[in-house]
Amino acid sequence: MLKNNKPYLASGDVGSAGRQTTLSNVVNVLDFGMDLKKSIDTPNFMGPFYGMFFDGKPPTPQPHMELLAEGAFDENLVKAVVAKGQAIKLLPKDQTRGQMGRWVAIQIDPKTGKRIGVAPPGLNGYVAAY
Repeated sequence: MLKNNKPYLASGDVGSAGRQTTLSNVVNVLDFGMDLKKSIDTPNFMGPFYGMFFDGKPPTPQPHMELLAEGAFDENLVKAVVAKGQAIKLLPKDQTRGQMGRWVAIQIDPKTGKRIGVAPPGLNGYVAAY
């Protein structure tokens, strides 16, 4: 992304909720002014529920349901979203790992040129910028 016609933010994603994670983090940084660390530590939507493997049985996808980790968002917010018609599938955090998006980003300070990067917490990743 550019800011005043100069490189400002570059990012990439991986995982089944990569698009949701990228959109959430880009909005956090560009619209809400969050720094990269605060943004990556903020909960994200996890995309459609693709189902889970239990006892060797195939998954039962429910793509109309948005997947959220239990406790990631305020309970009243989740209820309000459901009341507006969006079906939500809540799963314990330890069961959502297979349907996550992971985001990495590098931001360039337009005044100093300093590069700041983030990688998902809990993964053995790091960011390098030149």
